[in-house]
Formats: sequence, structure tokens, C-alpha cells
Amino acid sequence: MPLFDDGWGDMHLIVHRQEEQRPGMNPYILIIDADAQAAKITGAVISQIASTVDLKIASNIQDGWSLMQQRWPDLLLIDPSQHQSHALKLIQRIKTVNPATRVVVIASIPTPALRRRMSDLAVELYFEKPLLLPLCEGELRALMHTGEPDAPSAMAVSIAR
Repeated sequence: MPLFDDGWGDMHLIVHRQEEQRPGMNPYILIIDADAQAAKITGAVISQIASTVDLKIASNIQDGWSLMQQRWPDLLLIDPSQHQSHALKLIQRIKTVNPATRVVVIASIPTPALRRRMSDLAVELYFEKPLLLPLCEGELRALMHTGEPDAPSAMAVSIAR
């Protein structure tokens, strides 16, 4: 089956898996970043913000998608730069099938087109590398706890919606 098959069978599988999550479970955070060092740093910052989370790291879109088949993340942090077209399809799928998943983009190769696309997809936060994640801690903490980003830090890039 293709990675992003839009058939109803795939949609049913995704919705069924999402229903398996139960209230009271630790928040599940998924990081997808081809840069292993950046992913580790992001994971460390997230762990400092919220120590009771289930944190997974995937080095590519395919591995991230496989993890989503097991459990939908409450928060996805993704660098779409390595495989932009697949990353965009993944974010679009998330926003369509499970809009409760909050998406934070951390772009290592930012472009005006990527900014526009992320605005169109209504991602919750958009950052560009190089990024000092500790400076973004307030925004990430607010997003994790309330579902809404805090007032943007100097590190956030404005993408008009």
C-alpha cells in the first residue's frame, strides 16, 4: 500500500487506531527530523517542558508514518525539508483526519513557498533553523498544555493565516 493512500480502507484503519487512545494516557509527542542531533536536542527540550510524555523520534517520513499507525501523536514536531512533498502530504493528512494533533514545523531549508504552504495547512507553530529551542520553551509549553501557542517568541516566524 502506498504511504499516503487516500482510500477509505486506509482512512478506516487510521480512525480505528485513533479510537484506541484512552483519556489519562501520557501525551504522545512525535519528532520527525532527518538530522539526528537536532531531533535529540528537540527531544531533550520537550522532556524538560513535560516529563510525563511518551516521546518518539523518527528519522524520516516513512518511519514517522509507521509510528502514527500505532498511535496518533498529540503533538508532531517535524522538519519537512528533506522530503518536502511527503511531509506536506503527511501534515495535510493529519489536519484532515485528526485535526486535534497539533503540528509544529521546524524548517531547516525554509522557503517562501514552504511558509505559504504551512500557513495554508494552519500549522500551530512554524520555526526556521538555526533555532534556539530553549527560547521557544514558552510557546511549546503553552501548546502542549492548552492546545494553543503562547505569544510568539522572537524565534517564531510569522506565517499569515
